[in-house]
Amino acid sequence: MGSTATQKLLLALSIVLILVGICLTSAGCFSPAWQVVDIREFRAEHQHGLWWDCIRAEKHVVSVGDFYDETPLHCMYKFDNSAELVIQNTLNNIDEDGAAGESEHHRFWAWHKAILFFIITSEFLAFISICTGGMVGTYEQRIGYAFYLHLMGTLCWIGAFVCTLLTTYKFVSGDQDDGRAYEDNRRQHQQQQYHHSSRSTWIN
Repeated sequence: MGSTATQKLLLALSIVLILVGICLTSAGCFSPAWQVVDIREFRAEHQHGLWWDCIRAEKHVVSVGDFYDETPLHCMYKFDNSAELVIQNTLNNIDEDGAAGESEHHRFWAWHKAILFFIITSEFLAFISICTGGMVGTYEQRIGYAFYLHLMGTLCWIGAFVCTLLTTYKFVSGDQDDGRAYEDNRRQHQQQQYHHSSRSTWIN
């Protein structure tokens, strides 16, 4: 009875962890905050995601070193060709616009597509990816909350995998115990029949 309860508990826990892992990794994939850059010269915040690049163009100063986010994020879909044309036109006017150099980081190159393909493949095969921050231009990028959502989802999947292994072990060991109990009962029944037949023969 205790073994059955343990099997059910482990199975339910693995299902819950799988569902939580799917929700967290989906939220991480669709969030733009994988890498966040604060551009203090323009009072702007750039968020680089897998699907979108988002900009909060205006951040008002509350006190020294503190900013208050007033405007919402304005996002650009990375696969949008019209957005690429706008970026190209902006780059052509790089001498007139000092902020145009930053838009170079928003172009969706072929190696971006390759990296995105391998990320999706690694999620499908449940591998663990290690992401590191880096320096881009003058501004240092920091890891956003989407990375940690994705990391927690991956950890949930690992926990679900461990629980699934334990559940399988419990099922297999339970079947073996049932088989041994069946064999013991069969042998005892055969022995009882043998003793009964021997006693009947001796009496006759």
